[in-house]
Amino acid sequence: AAGPPPAAAPPPVQVAPQSTAPMPAAPPPPTPVAPPPPVAGQAPPAADYAPPVAGQAPPVASSYPQATYQPPSQVGYPAGQALHQAPVDAAPIPNYLPWAIIATLLCCMPAGVVGIIYASKANALKTAGNYVEARHKADIARNWLLASVGVALMAFVLVFFANLADGAVPM
Repeated sequence: AAGPPPAAAPPPVQVAPQSTAPMPAAPPPPTPVAPPPPVAGQAPPAADYAPPVAGQAPPVASSYPQATYQPPSQVGYPAGQALHQAPVDAAPIPNYLPWAIIATLLCCMPAGVVGIIYASKANALKTAGNYVEARHKADIARNWLLASVGVALMAFVLVFFANLADGAVPM
């Protein structure tokens, strides 16, 4: 019985001759980067501040410059006044909820219901202190209130003239 053919011997491994040239020197450490320019309203960095270098411990927190917070000014507000504070010279935000309820009962119900929803949102935002958004919702509630009354007036005029044409309204 013939067995498997004998395996071929692997080729000999060639070893590269050892070089006697010296190893190249390690690259120089990175040069420190200049600190960024100061931001408006922020204290300049300390004179002895330098970015951390590899292998050094980071500087302690007291060596970092202390920034002071200055809130951005909002449109229509004096500088430094918070967004949710009522402006000193602003008109009060009206409460359209009672008028929206009356318009819903006596005029156009769908438009009146939308007016009630926006009037209640305006009251909730006003209570929460968000006067800008409360003013916006109150204006929307007023527009739906006026739409409800306008639809009711137009319907009244149309019915009146339709009855006048039929002779149902005596002259």
